[in-house]
Amino acid sequence: MRTIRKYPNRRLYDTETGRFIKLSDLRSLIVSGDDIRVEDKNSGEDITRSLLLQVVSEAEAEGGPILSERLLTDLIRLHDHPLHGYMTPYLERSVALFMYQIEQMQSRVGKLVETGPIKAWQTYTQDSLSWWTQLMRGDDPPGSGPKS
Repeated sequence: MRTIRKYPNRRLYDTETGRFIKLSDLRSLIVSGDDIRVEDKNSGEDITRSLLLQVVSEAEAEGGPILSERLLTDLIRLHDHPLHGYMTPYLERSVALFMYQIEQMQSRVGKLVETGPIKAWQTYTQDSLSWWTQLMRGDDPPGSGPKS
């Protein structure tokens, strides 16, 4: 876990490298696979969520957004819904499954040449069905475990 400290002047300090970083640097750390914890320099309070939301907001503003207006509207509505507690684990598992499927598809591209396109697609389709079945049952599909 990489610790980032946020100073009152809104500057971010990477304790691992001993230098100040920008929000775009924070995004690069996350994209490269680092797990981060952002804490307020004065209070020590964990403010990771708010910084992650800033990173997402900045990424969305750069173009090619993945969060549509409809999705954002529905997320706002879910905050007041009695079943909103079920949404977080569902979204976490769905995104983890999607990321896992991307990794699997990338690894299968090499196998495509070896086994042929029909066999590779059949295997991928069967695996995807199995993963979604696990997800709908509430099981944690492959790749959705907590990161350490």
